[in-house]
Amino acid sequence: MAVIETIAPIFLIIMLGYLIQRKGFFKGQFVAEMNRLVFLFSLPLLIFTGIVQSNIKDVSAVHIFSVILPTLAIMILSFIIGLVAGLKRGTLGSFVQTTFHGNVTYIGLAVLFYMLGDEGLKKGSLLIGFLILLNNALAIAILS
Repeated sequence: MAVIETIAPIFLIIMLGYLIQRKGFFKGQFVAEMNRLVFLFSLPLLIFTGIVQSNIKDVSAVHIFSVILPTLAIMILSFIIGLVAGLKRGTLGSFVQTTFHGNVTYIGLAVLFYMLGDEGLKKGSLLIGFLILLNNALAIAILS
């Protein structure tokens, strides 16, 4: 039940933002610029401060592999599905990349913070640091 109590407000805020945008309260240009600000400044700053405040010893190899292995598994599975579906080179790369390159920073950090507090944010920031490196390397590889 704690998970639902944690996740529900996050998704309610997302839905509220969607409804506000749909009603035209904010213009499309404003929303695009705010998304850009959050993506390029706020989230990296949040992750950076979480990493700086944390201790790498608090995250074990098991934790690191618990984010790396599922990402690799999803990538391989989606690659196989794309090949079986007959996707061509460019489309296949885009399909595979979108399956493993998720919104862990937008939703994952919020869930960790609201469930586990500052400690969850610190450890999550470390893990997301590894995951971002992996995701970007895999995206380059698959899109090439």
